[in-house]
Amino acid sequence: MKKLIKNLFLISFLFILLILLVDHSTSLIINKNANFKIKSNPKYLIFGHSHPSCAFNDSLIHGLKNISKSGESYFYTYFKIKNILNQNKKHKIIFLEFSNNFINKRSDHWIWQNKTISTSYLFYSPFMELKDKYIIFKNNPLGFINNTSISIFTKVKRIVSGNYDYIEGTGEYLKLKRNKTEQILKYYSLRKIKKNSKPLGTAKINIAYLKKIIDLCSQLKIRLILVRSPLHPKWKYFKNEANYKSLLKTKFKNVEYIDFSNFKLKNSEFGDLNHLNYKGANVFSIWFNKLLERGLLEKKNISEFVKNEIKIQNSLSYK
Repeated sequence: MKKLIKNLFLISFLFILLILLVDHSTSLIINKNANFKIKSNPKYLIFGHSHPSCAFNDSLIHGLKNISKSGESYFYTYFKIKNILNQNKKHKIIFLEFSNNFINKRSDHWIWQNKTISTSYLFYSPFMELKDKYIIFKNNPLGFINNTSISIFTKVKRIVSGNYDYIEGTGEYLKLKRNKTEQILKYYSLRKIKKNSKPLGTAKINIAYLKKIIDLCSQLKIRLILVRSPLHPKWKYFKNEANYKSLLKTKFKNVEYIDFSNFKLKNSEFGDLNHLNYKGANVFSIWFNKLLERGLLEKKNISEFVKNEIKIQNSLSYK
């Protein structure tokens, strides 16, 4: 009996070792051949989740490439930025979304929830170290284990087919056509939310990887600017604004920041309370492009400059 248990243990150990070996070797091959080159060679890149993906229509903003993706946490954005900067050596200016829902404790769950593991993790796993994978395993062991074989199969499939093109799956401008704002305001009025509702908490891992992005850009001498896309004034996550402003003043006080959240738009130009639809994106993107053409990024205080420009724009809008 003892011999049987010993043999079973040995077989299990060798099987796990084989899986780790195949996983590591396929990752090495993909790392060597993966293509993250951007053909258009843009001057500006914008990263983040669905907010900038829906807000910045890069066809209307000269020199900008939108590589944002819905539901993406800083954890996965870090690997995206790292690979893109490594393969696009010319000087770039990076805009990175920094919205209220990015700092909530719940945003950490975006990293290891089952849906994300089966999409973002499978996509970026070849570029992760063991310590990065352990974060996912520790918080969702079943989800991680269930997708390990899929991850290996996906990598083997890429290698066999010679498909090393990764840039196409990293993100893009999302032309949102819906307009649910009036419906949301009518049936889910934010005025019903109690002021003393349960605190949203502060993300730890998501914020930690934001710091890694900032450090990476600093090391590569890439200019990084945090931005907050236009938001509807009734958006529920404004309730953590105090915490949001506190993080900006403490942990990110040395990082450039532009706040577009107060940019005035019609309800019909929002897809919902935190996403612009294509109508709103067109209005905002044309306005933002004009600011760039006027030398926005050469201003001494870009944050104050934009704040004043928004006031002017809002005073002229929809009179």
